[in-house]
Amino acid sequence: MKLVTFSSRSLLVGDEAAEVLLEYAAVIAQFGGGDTVQLAAVDDRGAAVVATFLLDLGTPLMAETVVSDLPEPDNREAVAYMRHELAQSHGALLGEAPSADDPE
Repeated sequence: MKLVTFSSRSLLVGDEAAEVLLEYAAVIAQFGGGDTVQLAAVDDRGAAVVATFLLDLGTPLMAETVVSDLPEPDNREAVAYMRHELAQSHGALLGEAPSADDPE
């Protein structure tokens, strides 16, 4: 698990979700874009929450490793979305055309 700090708030999320969130935030900042991502998380009281992260050029975001017995929140859909967006960004950097499977 990782403790993601966003502004003055910290939430526990799974390792993969935290790592992909940071990577996606970095790409968004690099290109001056913006997006929102919802992640299932655990707050400082141990309650399950859904957090919406606004990612843009000025996003203060950090993740640190935490030892926890809590199960990782399920963020498969959010991780898949961010990975898809990252792939599109990398494709654009390389000058590749969007694939036929791309819904956009």
